[in-house]
Amino acid sequence: MAMRATRVAARIAAGAPQPVRPPPAAPRPSRPQLLRLPRGFAWVVRLVPGTAAYGTQLQALLADPLMAPLASAPSMRRLLNPLCQMLGTAKPPPPAAPRNAGVPSRPATTDQGSFARPEGYHPPPPAPPLAA
Repeated sequence: MAMRATRVAARIAAGAPQPVRPPPAAPRPSRPQLLRLPRGFAWVVRLVPGTAAYGTQLQALLADPLMAPLASAPSMRRLLNPLCQMLGTAKPPPPAAPRNAGVPSRPATTDQGSFARPEGYHPPPPAPPLAA
C-alpha cells in the first residue's frame, strides 16, 4: 500500500492525468473465502490496543491544506478510504468540482458582439476610496 501511495503521489506531483478505470467486462466467479478481515468502522482500534493514535495522526495529516490536492485524487482516495475506515477516522473530502461545472456557457448573439453580457447582469458598485 505504501508503494502504491508513493507512485500515486509522484504521478500527481508530476501533473500526469489520473488514469480512468474501465468497468469490469464480466463478473468474477466466486471463490471460497478462507480468511476474512473484519469490516466495521474502527475495527483495528478495537482489536489492537494503541492504534487509535495512528488514526489521529492520519486525521491531522489529511486536515493539512497542503495535503488536500493529493488526498482528493481518485487513486489516492481508493487507498485512503479503507485505511480511514479501519482506523476510525473521517474519509478525505471529495474533490472540489470545477468552478463552472454546473453553469452552461451562453453563446453571444451576433448583434451585440463577442462580449455580450447575460440578461440581468448588473456590474458591481465601485469600491470606496482608500483612506490615507
